[in-house]
Amino acid sequence: MLTQVQLTHPLEMLKQRADRIIEVRFKEKNLKLTDIAQELGVSVRYLSEAYKHAGTTALKALMQHRLQRANVMLREGHCRGMSIKEISSMTGFACLSHFSRAFKEEYGLTPTEARTEEILV
Repeated sequence: MLTQVQLTHPLEMLKQRADRIIEVRFKEKNLKLTDIAQELGVSVRYLSEAYKHAGTTALKALMQHRLQRANVMLREGHCRGMSIKEISSMTGFACLSHFSRAFKEEYGLTPTEARTEEILV
């Protein structure tokens, strides 16, 4: 009896490996595609192709991971004593205004509104 083995496309495997690097290194404000590609031993072009194959970009994946982590931190009780600027810095944003704009674009709320909304719930 033959069983069908599903093979993972090499670009999918590369993207998964890159995603793991992003999960570990997202706090680095100066993290660049070249850093991720170098750690993986591939070219930036090949890394970009892996994300393109998945319908996104590496920079979008990094941004999304940072914003998701910031969103969680804004809503967690143990982070209440932290300022929004501290949270933005801890999630890899060098500029508070950039963080605030990106957060509002992603979630439809400012970081302050997200924090307040969680308190009211």
